[in-house]
Amino acid sequence: MQIFADITKGVATFLPLEQTPEGKYMIKKFNVYQIRLLHIQNNEWSISILSSSPENYVSDGILYPKTTWLRSELLAKLAKWSTEIVKNEFKSTLSCISVAKYSRIYQDLKEKYKEIVKVWPEVTNPEKFVYEDVAIAAYLLILWEDERAERGLSKKQSFVDLGCGNGLLVHILSNEGHPGKGIDVRRRRIWDMYGPNTCLEVCLIGMSRTYLTTQENILEEQRAEYIKRRRLCSITTQEKMDSLCQDDNILAESDAPGLVADDEVSKEIYMEKNLISGFLPRSKEQMRNCTTLPQDFVDSVVLKVANLLLNETKESPLGNSSTWNKGVSLALGEIAEHLDKETLKILKNEYGGLQTLLRNNHQVFEVLNGKVHIRDWREGEPLRKNRPGNQVKQRLPSKAFKTRLCWFYIHHPHGCPLNSELCRYAHGTEELKPSLLMPRKNKAKLKNC
Repeated sequence: MQIFADITKGVATFLPLEQTPEGKYMIKKFNVYQIRLLHIQNNEWSISILSSSPENYVSDGILYPKTTWLRSELLAKLAKWSTEIVKNEFKSTLSCISVAKYSRIYQDLKEKYKEIVKVWPEVTNPEKFVYEDVAIAAYLLILWEDERAERGLSKKQSFVDLGCGNGLLVHILSNEGHPGKGIDVRRRRIWDMYGPNTCLEVCLIGMSRTYLTTQENILEEQRAEYIKRRRLCSITTQEKMDSLCQDDNILAESDAPGLVADDEVSKEIYMEKNLISGFLPRSKEQMRNCTTLPQDFVDSVVLKVANLLLNETKESPLGNSSTWNKGVSLALGEIAEHLDKETLKILKNEYGGLQTLLRNNHQVFEVLNGKVHIRDWREGEPLRKNRPGNQVKQRLPSKAFKTRLCWFYIHHPHGCPLNSELCRYAHGTEELKPSLLMPRKNKAKLKNC
C-alpha cells in the first residue's frame, strides 16, 4: 500500500499494490480510495472519503477495509480526532520530529533495505520485522540529527542495542554512519549476512546454558556485574540515591542472591529489603501468539477453515493422487466471516489473531499476501528447496520426522498427497516416533558457586 499526500490540497490517496508472479508491482485500481479535507468557510471544514470504483471494490477485511467501515466508522473517527483536544503532560513520539521528514526518510530506507525481505533466513515474518526496524531507524536518525543540530555537534551518536534479536536495527543504524553494537543471548542466522561493519555479540550470561572453560572468567565478571546492576535498577530512586551508595549491606558480595529471572530478583529485593513503598514486581507476560490456546479449540478452527477451502472448489470428493483436491484460496476476511462470534472473540485477544493461528499450523495452510490456501506438499515444500536456511533443515536426522500425525492422512478426503516414505509426518500411530525436543523448564536458575 502506497500513500500519496498533498498537504496543500488536503488530499491523501491510497494506492493498493499487488505483486505479480514475475516480482513486479501493479496498482489494484478498483481499490484506490482518497481522503479529502476541504475548508468551507471560517472554522467550518468538510472531510470525505472517495472511492474510484465503489461497485468493483474488493475487501479482504485486512489490507483492504470494507467500504461500510470506511464510510460509517473511519469517517466518524477522523472527524472526532480532528476536533478533539487531548490534554496530556507527555509528548507523543511523533511530535518530537517532523512527520513529513520522517515519511521521506522512511520511504528512502524502505527502498534501500527491501531486498532483505527476499533473502530473510529466519522463521519469523520478514515483512513485519524488516519494515518495523526501518521505521524505528528512520525515527532515531531524525531524532539524533536534530539533537546534533541543537547541540552544535558534528560527530554522529553511538549506541548499544541490548536484546538486538535479528540485529537488523543495528545493521541499518551502522550503515547510516552511527557506530554501535547489538547484544543478545543467542546468535541468529541472519547475522552472517550483515558483514564485518555490523557489530553483533552474544552475551555469555543466559538461562540453562553451558560454557567453555576459557569463558568462565569472563562469565564470572558478567554475572557479578549483572547482579549488581540489576539490584540497583530495582531499588534505586532519586531520593535514595545518596543513601543507597552508602549502604554496604545492599552491595555486599555475600548478600548477593543467585542469578535468576529479572522478576524474581525484583521480588526478592522487595520482600527482604522493602526499600520502596508500593513497589510491585512485574508479573510474567502471558503468551498471546495462539500457542497457549486449548488444542481442541485450535483443531476445530483448523478443521473448519480447511473444510471451507475444500468445499469451495467444484472438484469431486472422489479421485486419485493426480486429482488431489487443493481447494481454493480465500482472503482472511472472507474466512473470518464464516467463523462464529465466540471464536473471533477468542482470536482477537491473540497477537495476529486468525492469521497467526493458521501460520502456526503450517502443515495444513500457507498464508501469503493476506490469502490462505491448502498447502500442497508435492510442490517441494518438505525440504523447502530454494529457500534461505534450507541447508539447516535438510541436515535434520530421520529421527526428527514422523513425530506428529499427518493431518492430511486423517482429515483430507483424498488423504495425504505424498506416500508414507516421502511424508515427514506419520501415516498412522504405528509410524509415530518419540520427539527429539527436550521439555522446557519453567524457571531455570544459574547460581553462584
